[in-house]
Amino acid sequence: MLQRMTAFFVLLTPLAAGGCTTVIKQAYYEVRGAHGKVNLVNDVEAATLLPYVSLKFEPATTTLGEKLCPPVVLEEFDRAGDAASLAVTEELPGGAPGLTVATEVVYFKKKGLFSGAQCLARVKARDAARLVLDAVVEVESRAFRAGDEDDLAEASVKALADYVSKQKKKARKGDTDKDSSTQAEKKD
Repeated sequence: MLQRMTAFFVLLTPLAAGGCTTVIKQAYYEVRGAHGKVNLVNDVEAATLLPYVSLKFEPATTTLGEKLCPPVVLEEFDRAGDAASLAVTEELPGGAPGLTVATEVVYFKKKGLFSGAQCLARVKARDAARLVLDAVVEVESRAFRAGDEDDLAEASVKALADYVSKQKKKARKGDTDKDSSTQAEKKD
C-alpha cells in the first residue's frame, strides 16, 4: 500500500511542479462528481429528527420559468425523490412517521465548457402537524461527466437524506452517552 502511494505521488509531483495542478484538480472533481451541502434556514436539533423513519418527496416546483429552469430539471428531481423515497437505509427504513419534503428549485445553471453546473433548492420537510426542517440545498459539479440535470437532482436529494441520517446518528450517539452515564450514576 505504501509503495502504491509513493508511486502515485512520484508520478504526480512532476505535474504539480510543472504547473499542472489543474489536471490534478479536474481528476479530483471527476471522481467526486456532483456534491451537495445542506444549509439550514431554521434551527433543527438532531433529536428532533429521531422519530422520522422515511422521506417522501412531493413533485418539485420552481418560479423561474422554463428559460432559467428547464422542465427536465424538475422531472429529474421528481425521479430522484421517488428513488430516495423507496430506498431503505439503516436510519430511514421507511414507513411512518415520515417527513414530506417540498422542493423548490430557486437557481439552476447548466454546466458550460469551462464552468461547473450549480443548483440551489429550497426544501421544507414537514410532518403531519408542523414544519420540521427548512433548508437550502446547494449542489455543484465541476466534473465534465457529472453535471447534468440528473446528477444535480440526485446529489440534492442525497445531500438531504444524508443530512437527516447523520443527525439521527448524532442524536442516538448522544442518547447512548446519556444512557451510559445515567446507568453509571445508578450503580453508585
